[in-house]
Amino acid sequence: MTAPSTLRSKLRPVKSISNTLHHHMFSRTQNLGQRTWARLISHPPSTALAATHKFMLPAPQKNTHPTHPFNSRRPFMSSTSQSTPAQDDKPQLTSGEHWEMLSPEAKIQWCGEDKWGFIVYRCSHSKVFDGGWDDFKRRIERMRQAIATESDAPGIAEKMDFVFVEDPTLEGASNQELQRRFQAWARENNPGVDMDDDQIMSRGARYEFFLRVDGEGLWGGYVSLVWGWPLTPGEEDWMKIQPSSVNPELYCELGNPETWYAYYWPPEDGLSVTGW
Repeated sequence: MTAPSTLRSKLRPVKSISNTLHHHMFSRTQNLGQRTWARLISHPPSTALAATHKFMLPAPQKNTHPTHPFNSRRPFMSSTSQSTPAQDDKPQLTSGEHWEMLSPEAKIQWCGEDKWGFIVYRCSHSKVFDGGWDDFKRRIERMRQAIATESDAPGIAEKMDFVFVEDPTLEGASNQELQRRFQAWARENNPGVDMDDDQIMSRGARYEFFLRVDGEGLWGGYVSLVWGWPLTPGEEDWMKIQPSSVNPELYCELGNPETWYAYYWPPEDGLSVTGW
């Protein structure tokens, strides 16, 4: 039988958890304001205002370049995109408030991207992890089917494109190595945007963030959400999220990279409990 003192040390009172979360969100909000102000100082006002307006009422952006491997080795890469995208009826927006009332699926439809979704790197290739990796891919496929049959914007199901990279050379790869590879992929697959432009406020969720799936995460019940272009590599550039958090809402939220600072949860503190 566990001693009372030991048991108390293992259980965190609900009030303590609430206070911890409140303190965390307060500090994150302060951090968001400080970082946003810092970026406004370093960017011309017109650029910052345009980026803010784009987040509230995003202008359609087209990416007509197909996803494909970027290096000569051509590791196995699979995609969930369908061959014939449907033509969606874009919802009419009259204000930022109307935008906030849209479902995540409708927001994605309104943005008009030819493809949406994340690239996913597998970093543990032992057969013991095959089942977990396949389960995650099936989860993504079930999400696509649910969007097609249950959402108010079924057409985006055919534009959903999660790219699964299975390259044995990425076994145990660091986040920094993946960031370099991801940046090269983003430059090649979206050449219409200067990804290295210091003035750019957002590259879009697809080209700003990626997912990492490894053995530790599969055992621990999480996937790693990694910022592909962090201001300071290695500092607040990834967090643990539940597999179920990989959904249209996450994709929409990450369309504004400043959201990262508001929701960031340190990996050492476990799974993110701030909304994702």
